[in-house]
Amino acid sequence: MQTLIKSEYIVAAVNCKKAAKKQLLFCLMATVCLLTSHISFNAQEKPLTLSEILVKLDNGKSQPVNEQSLESKNAKITEEIRRKSIDFVLLPKSEDLLKRSGANFNLVELIRGISQTLVGKMIPTTAEEFLIKGIYCKETDLDCKIDNNTKAIKLNGNFANAYFNRGLAYLKKRNYREATIDFDKAIELFPNNPVFYYQRGVTDLETGNYTQAIPYFTTAIKLDPKYVAAYGERGTAYSRSGTFDAAIRDNTIVIELSPNDSRGYYNRGISYVGKGNFEQAIKDYDKALTISPSGDDIYNNRGTAYALSGKLDEAIKNYDKAAQLNPQNASAFFNKGNVLSEKGESDLALRNYSRAIELNSTYLEAIHNRGAEYVKQKDFVRAISDFSKIIELNPRNARGYISRAVAYFYQENKDLCVADLKKALEIDPDNQVAQRQLQWILSNK
Repeated sequence: MQTLIKSEYIVAAVNCKKAAKKQLLFCLMATVCLLTSHISFNAQEKPLTLSEILVKLDNGKSQPVNEQSLESKNAKITEEIRRKSIDFVLLPKSEDLLKRSGANFNLVELIRGISQTLVGKMIPTTAEEFLIKGIYCKETDLDCKIDNNTKAIKLNGNFANAYFNRGLAYLKKRNYREATIDFDKAIELFPNNPVFYYQRGVTDLETGNYTQAIPYFTTAIKLDPKYVAAYGERGTAYSRSGTFDAAIRDNTIVIELSPNDSRGYYNRGISYVGKGNFEQAIKDYDKALTISPSGDDIYNNRGTAYALSGKLDEAIKNYDKAAQLNPQNASAFFNKGNVLSEKGESDLALRNYSRAIELNSTYLEAIHNRGAEYVKQKDFVRAISDFSKIIELNPRNARGYISRAVAYFYQENKDLCVADLKKALEIDPDNQVAQRQLQWILSNK
């Protein structure tokens, strides 16, 4: 019908000059329709494929990169996409290819937006379509991601990417058991993908299984020797397991592979602190700050390096800067409280501990240290309240019972003191502090 109407208007328009006056309005409408049809034909040109966009971006890759030329290419492709659209959906791999070929933020966002629309209209029937649908669920809608990838797996039980993507969603939900199962299955189905091993290592890292995480990062690195993130996370696993020299080696590689990324210097600084080399740690934090001058965590950690090297005033300056850059950084207030306590400025220490707790109500270290500061001020009621809060938050925290026992002792409530020490030893039978204190109290009762 549409073709017949267009043909009729075309004939009418061609013969418009011969038309009588009473047919003039029809002639004008026919001409407008013809022009509109021409525009419509242009809008329906064949959409651009991913490979076509990559060629347009990367044409002459062997030549030196010209920023102005690259921006011009981005602008032309953006204009062309708005006219022709695209015939593919942007997936993580294709997004990476685009960025590597020089696609700028605006171009990638345009393609992502079109992809979002395309996927939104999609009624998936195949495993691949459910996978794509899962990728385009809102980042916060983890159940949507899990549901779509589960449907993909039901249609294809050997779909490694579906297991992997579902594992990512479980990981974000902190459902580490299910994430581990899915990453293991993805590795079993496709053992040559370094990203699968990387995320499996991240799962162990997040659950505190540092030594178990290391082999996964190592395998990822063997499969991709330039996998910067794998070196970085393996360095973190080494550092947290106390193997600081290995951590330093890994973060040195991160710096070599990605010299403009502050994280290599930052994480190497943490390892130098672990080794007790505070001077070198401060140098690494200095370098990290030249790359990321607004890094509040970098200032916070440099403050700790200064504090451990005895430069308390420099430490406080760094903690203040961290809090200025990020007023929600509870750790900066906590660390400043520790330094002020060491300087004997008890009231200021309490103020900073309290601020840290306001920002993070489950910050056990801050609650404990505030309680210890109250003990120094002989405010045992408030001290007991803080130590009781620790026990409430973590009933298996032996330190909370031991500290509360000390406060009870100063209150001359020896029965409660003994009860808390016994509870601490029930939780941690080898705790020598609790053993010595209990023995002393019972022998002097």
